[in-house]
Amino acid sequence: MTLLMLAVVLIACATSNPIENDSTLISSGRRTKQSSTGWNGDSSRGVDGNTDGNYFRHSCTHSQSNTNNWWRVYFGSDYAVSKVVVYNRQDCCQDRINGTMVYVGSKYCGTIRYTQGRVIYSIDCNKAIGGDVTIRQQYNFLTLCEVKVYGKK
Repeated sequence: MTLLMLAVVLIACATSNPIENDSTLISSGRRTKQSSTGWNGDSSRGVDGNTDGNYFRHSCTHSQSNTNNWWRVYFGSDYAVSKVVVYNRQDCCQDRINGTMVYVGSKYCGTIRYTQGRVIYSIDCNKAIGGDVTIRQQYNFLTLCEVKVYGKK
């Protein structure tokens, strides 16, 4: 093995994500539901594989109300959830994501804190066991442009 090949292997090992290595994407194409639907922002858009943050390209969910909102993806059986990755809207209203809470079943994983310019938010769920993931926004509209849940049986 040459020195260059060794350097490439070391860099790959140092930058790999151990959470993703022992889990797989479990949310894609699953059944979803949300508290309300506004502006044709159907809940299924949250797991359609399209991470485009421009709402008008039909890739984001949207609640009708600006209070007590939730979005949920169902797995059909229990999984150990490692993390939940949320893709935020980019064409406007990015700060609406602030304060959004993530749950596996009834177990709280964490809260998204809005950061200007940030599009992707990752919440560690520490292999919480549950049959669904719920994302709650109590004080604003809820718009999700993709939700990727990683876990294993």
